[in-house]
Amino acid sequence: MVQNSVAGINGPGTDTSPNGVQVHDFWEELYIIEGSLIDLRLNEEFTAGMVACRPPGMEHGPWKSPDGCKIFEVRYYSTEQ
Repeated sequence: MVQNSVAGINGPGTDTSPNGVQVHDFWEELYIIEGSLIDLRLNEEFTAGMVACRPPGMEHGPWKSPDGCKIFEVRYYSTEQ
């Protein structure tokens, strides 16, 4: 398994709409440390303390964060089924 961890701070007004829907060939797990983000396709707000787990190929986003958010992401490739 190859793994990459990142912490991101997204300032107030962040909007990923120009990037459109995202799809990755790796697992992506994230934890919202503080603030919140709004999934624009689901029209749902995700707040501090929430976790997301996206398998390879799962469409997600775009999203916005009117007040900003801090997230911790782990991305990895898995050879296990």
